[in-house]
Amino acid sequence: MSGAMDVLHEARRQFTQSDRIDVNLLDQVVQIMNQRSGKEQAEANSILMELKENRDSWTKVDAILQFSTLNESKYFALQILEGVIQHKWKSLPQVQRDGIKSFIITKMFELSADQSTMEQNQLLLHKLNLVLVQIVKQDWPKQWPSFITDIVDSSKTNETVCINNMNILSLLR
Repeated sequence: MSGAMDVLHEARRQFTQSDRIDVNLLDQVVQIMNQRSGKEQAEANSILMELKENRDSWTKVDAILQFSTLNESKYFALQILEGVIQHKWKSLPQVQRDGIKSFIITKMFELSADQSTMEQNQLLLHKLNLVLVQIVKQDWPKQWPSFITDIVDSSKTNETVCINNMNILSLLR
């Protein structure tokens, strides 16, 4: 068995048996998915789709976003989160919804802190914006009446945050 297939075998085992996620292992699976072909790529895709469909995978998104070294893995995590927001948001306890919203906003501020960071993470920031827009569509105005005030106030932070906030508002159409 090749090294890639060993990684994939270990990933399948860990991802189905553990409540935690080995983010380094996920990064390796994502790299195999993006850089290999044939059987290895198909197996990596299968593992990622199973992980995405797992009803508890959204609870691992914060760890992936915080510890992954690959923007592709972070993007994958945001896809998981986006699905939860679209299909299960209203059934989540308010404290979890507030935590997710706060986490997303914090990440957006980090990635739009300055021009260089914003440019380097453009795709990831756009996905964060899309996730936030999904939350706004679910929560505004009833659960998040201060959204407009919040976005206006945060725009005063700096120019790049303001630019990103304009991008968020344009996605709300």
